[in-house]
Amino acid sequence: MLSIGMTLTLEPLDKEIREKYRTKVIDINGSHLYIDYPVNMETDKTVFLLNKTRLKVSFVDKYQQVFEFQTEVIGRKKGTVPMVALHYPGDVSLKKIQRRQYVRIQTAIDISLTFEDETFVTITEDISAGGLAVILPKEKSTLKKGLIGKCWLVLPMAVNQYEYIIVDCKIIRIFERDHMLIASLQFVDLDEASRQKIIRFCFDRQIDLKKKGLI
Repeated sequence: MLSIGMTLTLEPLDKEIREKYRTKVIDINGSHLYIDYPVNMETDKTVFLLNKTRLKVSFVDKYQQVFEFQTEVIGRKKGTVPMVALHYPGDVSLKKIQRRQYVRIQTAIDISLTFEDETFVTITEDISAGGLAVILPKEKSTLKKGLIGKCWLVLPMAVNQYEYIIVDCKIIRIFERDHMLIASLQFVDLDEASRQKIIRFCFDRQIDLKKKGLI
């Protein structure tokens, strides 16, 4: 289930203030899971984990399913890069997190859209790996369902880290809500690497919203 190069999200279980760290799998050897030194997702600083630190680990597999398991730090290993060793309880101990195929998260992100050879900038209402909803400027009220255009999206990940997505999109629906014009857009032929970036962004944002009691 786990594979080398996979991105993991770590959450320490014994801290009063909840934190999240990002890391990658460097090697797997039986019950030992080796990761690079994790980075705090808020401060963008490297985190030093003491032995016996208990952690909750979550990840998204290649089938876009979310899994988590609990572990603890069991040591370190020197190699091409310094590694932290975690106890890996095995695939049978992975807990699958039930969710919709594409989690839709309400969030405002800057986005650039091009339809009918005209480009404009707006913000999102929500986003998922299948598409997004945006606020349409009044001068774009003539756009119609079925139009295909292009969007440029910047996803804020960790501090000072961004992922850039460029993809074709199709207008599925245009409607009015709270005196604003909203367009629902569906991604067209989104490549798998970009889809995984959006899934990771939505998953991380969902965790943040849950911690704040907003969902």
